[in-house]
Amino acid sequence: MATVPEMACDVMDFYRDNDDSQFYEADGPNQKKGHLQYPDLCSKKCLLEEDGIQLKFTAQSQRFYRSVVVVVAIEKMRHLVELSSGLFQDNDLMNIFTSIFQEEPITIKNCDIYEADFRFASSGDYTIQDLDQKCLALTNASELKALHLSGPNISQQVIFSMKCYLGEVGSQKTHVVLCIKKNNLYLSCVKRDGKPILQLEQVDSFPKEDIDKRFVFNKTEINNKVEFESEEYPNWYISTSQLDAQEVFLGNMRGGQEITNFFLDDLSEMDS
Repeated sequence: MATVPEMACDVMDFYRDNDDSQFYEADGPNQKKGHLQYPDLCSKKCLLEEDGIQLKFTAQSQRFYRSVVVVVAIEKMRHLVELSSGLFQDNDLMNIFTSIFQEEPITIKNCDIYEADFRFASSGDYTIQDLDQKCLALTNASELKALHLSGPNISQQVIFSMKCYLGEVGSQKTHVVLCIKKNNLYLSCVKRDGKPILQLEQVDSFPKEDIDKRFVFNKTEINNKVEFESEEYPNWYISTSQLDAQEVFLGNMRGGQEITNFFLDDLSEMDS
């Protein structure tokens, strides 16, 4: 940091001429108009009497601060045409600073704070049945169908690992991802031939953040029945047919021949 030389404590007389030039020492050019005395700048007060303006300095421990105030005040008052007859106040000193010093421009950079669209909240294991009590089961290792199962065949129904993500505050919808736990097959929504369809994708390491929307469903629960609406394709729902042993699909008809309401059986509650 630049330093300001310490001023001597000797008594010095100064004056300036009528053409508003620099202050000179007492033995300089004649026609003394004003004077600036420094009896003891280190410990006592200095008094500047110039056109009725008095600038007083109290004893300060910061020599740099006092020296800057003296230099700035003198330079400013050299160029003032009219001076107020009132007391020298804080605002006057502030005006002196702002007129001499130039503020450096502050560069502001706008930074985009990235926030994940889907923030992981919890996960659990479930079995799913449609409103007609058909279970969801895999056939041919790659087709998810809804069929009536009973007795020993009930073991064919798949267990879903359902990952839940935070949704909008006050909304009844919960963002979920559905995975067939046994073989990491994830339900996803893609468009084929211009129409959204439901498919299974095998993902070995599924991320908790930065999830592609095709894997996300908006789960809405009303009266213990849930619906799964595609996040990628609004108004398209996981659906089953009224007929038995038909493939689970993505449909846009709620009610009627397409079943969009399901029951969830929480396996973690059974284990506890």
